[in-house]
Amino acid sequence: TPPSKKQIVASRSFGNRVTELTDLKEAISMYAQDACSRLRNEDLLCGTIIAFVQSNPFDPNVPFYNKSVSYTFPEPTDFAPELAKAATLMLNHIYKAGIKYKKCGVVLTCLEPKNGHTYDLLTDFDEIEKKERLMKSIECVHQKFGKLVRIGFLYLVFTIGTAGLTAIARYSVPQPRRLSWADHLAMIYRKNLIKPVRMAFLLLAELPI
Repeated sequence: TPPSKKQIVASRSFGNRVTELTDLKEAISMYAQDACSRLRNEDLLCGTIIAFVQSNPFDPNVPFYNKSVSYTFPEPTDFAPELAKAATLMLNHIYKAGIKYKKCGVVLTCLEPKNGHTYDLLTDFDEIEKKERLMKSIECVHQKFGKLVRIGFLYLVFTIGTAGLTAIARYSVPQPRRLSWADHLAMIYRKNLIKPVRMAFLLLAELPI
């Protein structure tokens, strides 16, 4: 059996400089979900997540800004909403207004094989099974339609059209949320949205994030 990975990194440099916290949260939420996909493909659990942001290290006109923060989960996880939620909340502690950010990302570390993890006596196995079913449902949608469905603090991007996936609609989740997820999803609902994707959005509407 090959040794488990020591960490999984998901990050990307921005084409244009990013200054708004909302844009950083959108990006890092997607990176956390991409990292989670790789985590699950390796049948691993993540014990600690690190979020980081950087400005351009090659800009001689401004000081280089490079900050990171880590969070250790009470129980190792491979549940994408938990990883995305942790990553976006941690940005509040390292974001600094006025910085032109070049890059952000996440590092999943303290990894361990999923089938070798020992749970304590107080573990809610029904909740673990519920999360696993949800992740498998999301992965099924990804396999059929691509990564059309995302979760967390980000724009909901989906394609619509009677002939298939054609046009793109975009909607931003207001902060702070005064409406339920179902209310927000109703705002972007279209009658010609294909049924499997509509069901996926309705399923994600109940996530406590």
